Amino acid sequence: MATFGLADILGSDEAKTASRHIDVVELWSGCFSVGRAALARGFTAVPFDKYRIPGTTDVEGEFCEDLVTQSGFSKAVSTVLAVRPNGLLVMAPTCSSFGFPNSSRCKRTHDNPWGDMSYDKVQQGNKEFQACERLTLLGIARGLFVVLENPPRSWLWTLMNPALDGYEVSEVTVHRCAYDDTAPGERFYKPYKFLAVSTQAVEKIQHLCGRCTCPSVLRNGHLQKHIRLMPDNAKGKKCGRPDRLGAAAAYPPRLGEALLLAWLDRPSSALQNEASQVSQVSLVSRCRVSASQVSEASQVSRRRVSEASQVSPVSEVDDVSEESECPPSDSGDAADAIEPASEPSIDGSADEGPFEPPAEAVDDDSN
Repeated sequence: MATFGLADILGSDEAKTASRHIDVVELWSGCFSVGRAALARGFTAVPFDKYRIPGTTDVEGEFCEDLVTQSGFSKAVSTVLAVRPNGLLVMAPTCSSFGFPNSSRCKRTHDNPWGDMSYDKVQQGNKEFQACERLTLLGIARGLFVVLENPPRSWLWTLMNPALDGYEVSEVTVHRCAYDDTAPGERFYKPYKFLAVSTQAVEKIQHLCGRCTCPSVLRNGHLQKHIRLMPDNAKGKKCGRPDRLGAAAAYPPRLGEALLLAWLDRPSSALQNEASQVSQVSLVSRCRVSASQVSEASQVSRRRVSEASQVSPVSEVDDVSEESECPPSDSGDAADAIEPASEPSIDGSADEGPFEPPAEAVDDDSN
């Protein structure tokens, strides 16, 4: 990866002779929701994730899919070169060092978005960003429709801005719960920011428009809209729950379908918790996640969160902006809600700029 040269790759024999037969590639693919939707529609789709096949894709060698290693990055380059013109390239780098949890240890700020380089989680995150940046530029040069995903307030966007300068981009933020078939009150509130960059019509990404409309429901004696990703601990500080964070990191099947349809420049048939018209039941059952039971299909996402965060309980936050709160429910007075509808997710999920921890932020190692 250190010897990456875009001009050299584009001029290589591999680039000139590559069989461009792949329609969709997901890097950091997790449960492969976009690819599964593509396969269901007859497209050729390829997953790519370090944790996809333990003992194989997470070790150096021919089959490595760890994007911060030389062999993994080289394989990713070859995979991107094989995507057909106008094909879809989706990338979702691990967000744990770029967002809200553990922010007091990562120490990313506007003056230093690269963070504390002595911290191993920051080193890993920065390497993933560099791989993402280079593969984004390669995808653009190859005429692909490139879509990046991270939380709205992720520092990844700050680091990515210089590379995207001069390119046409379009971005949209959607809510996970708008695509989740889990019962109201059992869903996670997690905003995703998608950014499209391409020589094509990037505004197609605006077909993604799912926003939270979840009602407040009575659960365990309390009114709530969602399962909280970061409940308060005994000291009153927000503390990430690795099982929930891992589950929320997996795209619901209908979100994968909606992103695929956006690439096809079609309005989504999978918005606002309507029954999907094309997703197969088997795909839904393999990818669905909930607070009480994380499905087999989200194992990759859980492993990614477990390694990347191991989640260090996050810093104390004295005030949370309104943008971090879920929209009010139509089914009851907000004043009646006993439990907050949401809080910043694993990745600092408000719809605003990157999060900087308050000066008094401290780490809390309690559970």
